[in-house]
Amino acid sequence: MIYFVLFFCFLLLVFYAFIFLFYNKHIFTITRIPKSSWLLVLGAGVEKNNQPSPILKDRLISAQKYIKKFNPKHIILSGTKRSPDYNEPLVMLNYLVSSGVNQDLIISDESGFSTFHSFVNLKNNYNPGKIIVVSQRFHLYRSLLICKIFGLQSKGLAASNLPFSKNIKTFWYFREIIATLYNLIRILFFLIFENKL
Repeated sequence: MIYFVLFFCFLLLVFYAFIFLFYNKHIFTITRIPKSSWLLVLGAGVEKNNQPSPILKDRLISAQKYIKKFNPKHIILSGTKRSPDYNEPLVMLNYLVSSGVNQDLIISDESGFSTFHSFVNLKNNYNPGKIIVVSQRFHLYRSLLICKIFGLQSKGLAASNLPFSKNIKTFWYFREIIATLYNLIRILFFLIFENKL
């Protein structure tokens, strides 16, 4: 039994090492990011005063920089709308519009309940040829993996504008290990039983 556990852990380690090495070359800073007509900003929490959480604000700042540099034709803001008082895409939209972004370019996806849902919606509703995904680096590995499985061509813009503690970053990366495996299982069931892609 102990050998099986060790072998399983070894396979997981190899799997995550592959994801890190393969997708690392598809994640860019704002100075090196390629141009695309499509930009996707993933939601990440809203404060009680209807302001973006620090991690979401970090993503929005990067989105602002990309929009200013390339002026994409389609800007998708994907997040959760739990109630009239908690609407991630609306908060994101207000933040970008207040900074001068043209509202006519923005598409709000209020059913992006998770990273998985955001990309299902992207594939089924828009199916862009190429898209830039905005998130933190730790999250982009899983995001780009899901894009690849869904047949989407994507590059990641790593948000790194605000400082976060080492403890928070460590927690984020640990959470991603679990979330990546969970999403792969979820995608497998989705493809087999719902066959929507």
